[in-house]
Parts: sequence; structure tokens; C-alpha cells
Amino acid sequence: MPDMALAAIQNKADQMTQHLVNQAVKATFFSYTFKTASAVASGGTFSGSLQISADADFLVLYQNFTVYDPTAGDLDLNPTFTVQIQDTGSSTNFFNQETPVDGVFGDGIRPFLLPLPRLIARNSSLTITGTNLASTNAETLYLEFIGMKLYPQ
Repeated sequence: MPDMALAAIQNKADQMTQHLVNQAVKATFFSYTFKTASAVASGGTFSGSLQISADADFLVLYQNFTVYDPTAGDLDLNPTFTVQIQDTGSSTNFFNQETPVDGVFGDGIRPFLLPLPRLIARNSSLTITGTNLASTNAETLYLEFIGMKLYPQ
């Protein structure tokens, strides 16, 4: 993405974030991490949830992923997972269909900047489903949602 376009997205995200932060008594950095319950077999599917705490709404600004191959004992730098995420608080999906993680999550070095921050209501959860499209080993997927807790007034 050209630097000017990225700067424009970041500027809009910053404006929205500041507006949301101004509505809260306190905003603190926080990160929620989802991990598959076990290594997902080649061609296998998974489903799990990530509970958002009851004390504050959560504003997602960035997303990262990591894929660990327990057979090789190393990170998989060319992952082939697809995911769908549903916000139970708003009953909305993040994507229109399962989407490759490397298209909507950063690689751990460069986090994926959401074009617009995503607000997730306190005491809701994210239901995460997906598929390991790898042709060989079972792998463990970690998804990190990076942002801030927004404590109510």
C-alpha cells in the first residue's frame, strides 16, 4: 500500500480512536490472544471463543497472528489458515467468508492496522472458526487483537 494511503488510514483511525477515548473515563493498552485448543490437523477445522472482560469495552486497532508447528518445533512462516470471526455482542462477522489470516492479520513483525478501529462490547465474545489448509503438519494458531480497554464513565 502506498505510504500516503497508509498515512490517511492511520490518520482516520487516530481520529476515531481519540473520539472513542474521549467518551471513556480511562483507556489502557490491552491485548487479547486466541489460541486453538490443540494443533489443527492438515485440512482440519477448529472453533473456539475469546471472552471480552466485563469491566470495559475493547477497541481493536491492530491484529497479529503466529502459527506454530509442533512437529518441526518452529514457527511456520508461510501459514495457510483461513478464519472467520463473529462478534457475539453485535452478531456481526468480521468477513463475508473465511479469509486467509495473512490478509487480515499482521505477521508479528508488522501488525495489521485495521482501516477503522473495531469496537467490541464488554462481556461479549468473539467466536473464531477456521481451517488449516496446510498439506502436511498439524499446527497451532495464535490470533492477537491489539488495542485498548475503554472503561465506562
